[in-house]
Amino acid sequence: MAIIAVLAASLALIGLIVSGGQAETRANPIYWLILLPVAWWGGGLSGFGARQVRLMVPAMVAAPILAALCLVIAAGRAEAVTPWVIATIVAAVAAIVSRLFYDRSLQKREGPDRWV
Repeated sequence: MAIIAVLAASLALIGLIVSGGQAETRANPIYWLILLPVAWWGGGLSGFGARQVRLMVPAMVAAPILAALCLVIAAGRAEAVTPWVIATIVAAVAAIVSRLFYDRSLQKREGPDRWV
């Protein structure tokens, strides 16, 4: 769920910065500069990487904030805000659910160093 929250916030940011259709967006290097760290973090988190597990709680806090900030910027630009509203809701719900699961998880009890 934490990966979904960060991915939703990243896509909201990409929607603000990169313009064009899907093919044009994927051809833009900024798209990849934003998504590659998310892919690295998500891949490491699914493998219980120590660094990625340590970054999970800050990511759960930052993702809804970033998505909401993108929503405010999009509204200020007088754009249709529906994609950013959806991204903000998805990021917030996924971060909350992820945090609830994390509080009861083995990762929190034993720490990320156990998985190294």
